Amino acid sequence: MRRALILAFAAAWVAAPEVESPALAAAQAAMRNLALANIPDNTWVRLSATMPANRNGGAEVFWAHDPVNRVIVHYGGCTSPYSNEQWNFDLGTERWTLKYPHNTGAPANLPAGGCSRGLAYDSRRGVVWIHGGASNGGIGAGSMGLYSYNAATNVWTKAVENWGVMARFGSNQWQAANGLAYDSVNDLLVSIGRVPAGVADVWVYDIRNQIWNARSYDPVVNGTGYVPVTFDPDIARFVFFNGDSTWTYDAPSDVWTQKVTSAKPPGWRNHVGMAYDTRNKVHILYGGRGGANDTWVYNARANTWTEMRPAQRPPDGIDTMLMSYDPEHNVCVLSDYRPGSPLWVYRYSSAGTPPPPPPPPPPAGTNDAQFVSQSVPATLTAGQSVAVSVTMRNTGTTTWTEAAQYRLSSQGPPDNTVWGVNRATLSSAASVAPGQTHTFSFTLTAPASPGTYLWRWSMVQDGVGVFGQTTADVNVVVSAGGPAPGPGAAVPTAREGANGDSWVNDGCGGSIAARGSLVWPALALLGCGLGAFGRRFMARP
Repeated sequence: MRRALILAFAAAWVAAPEVESPALAAAQAAMRNLALANIPDNTWVRLSATMPANRNGGAEVFWAHDPVNRVIVHYGGCTSPYSNEQWNFDLGTERWTLKYPHNTGAPANLPAGGCSRGLAYDSRRGVVWIHGGASNGGIGAGSMGLYSYNAATNVWTKAVENWGVMARFGSNQWQAANGLAYDSVNDLLVSIGRVPAGVADVWVYDIRNQIWNARSYDPVVNGTGYVPVTFDPDIARFVFFNGDSTWTYDAPSDVWTQKVTSAKPPGWRNHVGMAYDTRNKVHILYGGRGGANDTWVYNARANTWTEMRPAQRPPDGIDTMLMSYDPEHNVCVLSDYRPGSPLWVYRYSSAGTPPPPPPPPPPAGTNDAQFVSQSVPATLTAGQSVAVSVTMRNTGTTTWTEAAQYRLSSQGPPDNTVWGVNRATLSSAASVAPGQTHTFSFTLTAPASPGTYLWRWSMVQDGVGVFGQTTADVNVVVSAGGPAPGPGAAVPTAREGANGDSWVNDGCGGSIAARGSLVWPALALLGCGLGAFGRRFMARP
């Protein structure tokens, strides 16, 4: 009997499933890449994914992780050749996606190609910022100034950059070899790097007021380069390890504080990888150019560095600038820049507070437009061509670019070709941000048959739809007349504002003011015959 009970107990013990901790179960449920769920603490793991084999350049740049869109953004780089390629990596699927190919003729709304620049994720706006660079190798029309990237729409936008306190030696163009980080408490960007004169400097960008200010440079007075800076929201300070000493920085008060610790990463190093682990509230540093392959963790609240000494680690002799933290999988992601290099992930600890459920995808941007003004002919001769312009204001939340197929389209009826064209396009370099206006200037050709034709246009995103206000309606009178006026000849034209006021240029150096769209076309037909009296006439409804 006793023996039977023992055997039954043993059988039940063998058959019982392993019970996972609630924290681990929750973490596994949140992860898309379940192969990463059971990585032990303090462990590096090599992924099957590698850097794209056909990647151009890629060296001497940082990358940034966007936790909302769940991608790592890797833009530009140098070393055979200088590049403006952009690749996004999704750890959930371990797949790379080419977002922008190498393009020597890239427009100005894309950042310049090349290397030596910082990237940072802005949690308030859900965008990745990029700033700085040493040389673009002559690639593209963009600059090395400040740009933001929306991964949901795949659109880059050039930031407005004003200056308050000028940078050292009066250089305010850009920095090189700079680290960039976002202060999520005070809504600021901090960039630390070298100015073209070769000296290091610290710049702070007030995002809401669109202004840079040069600040105190205590830890970089003797130079720095390719050294990351991270932000710790738990203490509302930036953390900067300059290869020899540890500092924290309070950006609003412009105060640097050197932190003395009993241990720290040894030796001078640059091209370092460092990322902030939001789950465990620590800063994780790995390696650096020059053979360093050690893993260290800095706890800013306790002011302690700890060497972790994991059982395995990435190989010696690699650049480790490409390093970021992925909260979905609770790992840091690291790679050397060289094509085909393996990607590695590191888990510090599973004991920290699990991240909240992934946020829903950000709402799609809203397209909207407001009519501002236009300059169109009051009368035309059949077949006549003339220059016109229409000004629209972007009142939505998207940025208008030709790449995203934002255009001015003919309406009444939609897509008609009464005026010879049914679209007016943006230039490849144009980028119309929310709140900005844009004037479309193009040439129309009058219909071949006399008559009165409706002029009406609106904004469209081809493939999505028409949006916003239409232009003010204009009934343009087309007459048979004689030969069409030659280039430069006086042509009666109408200018309309959004309030309905109209002004007719009678083609004789005078103008007629009117309200509504029924009076001035008829007056304009009289042209110079109205004389001085007619040009002074004011028509009212």
